[in-house]
Formats: sequence, structure tokens, C-alpha cells
Amino acid sequence: MSSLLEGFAFQKKDSLLHRLDPRVKLAYAVAMMVIAALHYALLPLIIIFLAQVPLALLGKVGREFARTIRASLPLVLLILVTNALMTWYMGQLDIYAVERILALAVRFLAFVASFSIFTLTTSPDDLSLALEQMGVPYSFCFMFRAALRFTPVMAREARITMDAQRARGLELDKGGLLARARRYIPILVPLVVNAVRRAWAMAEAMESRAWGASGKRTSLYVLKMRERDYVALCVIFFSLLMAVYAYWRFSFPYLLPYIIAALGVRA
Repeated sequence: MSSLLEGFAFQKKDSLLHRLDPRVKLAYAVAMMVIAALHYALLPLIIIFLAQVPLALLGKVGREFARTIRASLPLVLLILVTNALMTWYMGQLDIYAVERILALAVRFLAFVASFSIFTLTTSPDDLSLALEQMGVPYSFCFMFRAALRFTPVMAREARITMDAQRARGLELDKGGLLARARRYIPILVPLVVNAVRRAWAMAEAMESRAWGASGKRTSLYVLKMRERDYVALCVIFFSLLMAVYAYWRFSFPYLLPYIIAALGVRA
């Protein structure tokens, strides 16, 4: 889980995606999630997921994107196993149910991919400024920015603490579920203490700077939409319209029966 959270940390690089307005990238992430939520068939979900790989390469975050997807595979496996067991228990597990379960897993990967590209290429400060210019209250913007900034830090601290405890002989991967849960207590205690300590330090720093004393805030930087931002918005809106049109007009077939028939295996 710590590797998955670290994979969402912003990477400061020079690319076309990094230079786009944060509001455009936020619209992209929301649009991709809406598109993935619309479709239930496996084929369009695979296309939605694979279509985001070139964007990660365009944003020069391909390695971090791949690390995020790889770190999300345990959750994908959990989705597959849980739904397969529930469907089997209800006596409805066939080849079509298996494909629907695979579609759920691919949809989750599409969600992770879109949010990963958004967070990897968008600075929390720029995102907070964009939300503030959109009329969102500053307190919410600050809270959102702090969460984005410190979540990867907490994940990194969790990984360091786990490595330190393993070096001291703590075995986290042995025993039953309850035994493993008890072994994680030496991990959670220092994490909670560090989180509380960091929260107090942030609160004192905010009070020393008279945070919230003025209701009308000004900003040194002002985000402005450029031509490339409007072009990207048009592409995003067009893709959303095409996805909605495909959802209403087309009925996508099941893939697994064709794959099994091509392999010559009896279902």
C-alpha cells in the first residue's frame, strides 16, 4: 500500500502534460473516470486503460506510472478473488461472469491510471491555486493540498519504519491474520506519533503566520488558460461525447468466448 501511495507523488519534470493548466488535467481525470464508469464490457475498458499509457510516456512519468500500476495489482487480485468467490457461492460462475469480474478489475486499473497521471504531473500548489480560482474556499484547498503533499510522505515513513522493524527481527509476513495484525502495532505507533507531531508543527506554523486572519486572500501567481489548454479541453470533451455515444449506440461482445474458441478449449 505504501508503494501505491508513493506512486501518486508529484514528479517535477518538463513535459507537455506538466505545462498544461491544472484545471485541464483535473477535467481529464474526471472525464476518464466517468468514461470508465459508463462501460461494463471488457473490451472498451481495456481500450480506456491502454489509451492512457501513451499519455504517461508523453508526460515523462512512464516509470512512475508503471510502478503505480504494479503496486495496485494486489488490490486488483483482491477484487478478482472476492467477486469470483461471491459469484461462485451464488452459483452463477460461468465464462460470462468471469469476464464481468475481469471488467471490474480493469475498470479499477483505469481509475488508478487516470488519477496517477493527474497527480504525477500536477503540483499540489498549482492544483490548490486552480481550485481557489474556481471559487472553492481556501480552507478546503489548503486541506486538499496538505493531504496530497503528506500522503506520499506518510507512505514513505511507513515503508522506512517497516524496514527498520524487519531489521530488528520483526516478522510481518508470518502467522495468521490476527497475528499479523498484532505485529503491525510497532509500525502504527510511531506512524501515529509522527503524524500528530507533524500536525502540531503545521498548526503552530499556520498560527505564527496568522492563517485565516484575512478573509480576502491574494496570490502571487494567477493561472491563465492558453491555446494548448483549450485544445486539450476540446479533445477531452470530444472523447467524453464519443464514449457516451458508444455506450448508447453499441453493444460490445464478450471476449472470452471468442478467445477460448480460438484456442480450441471447451468452455
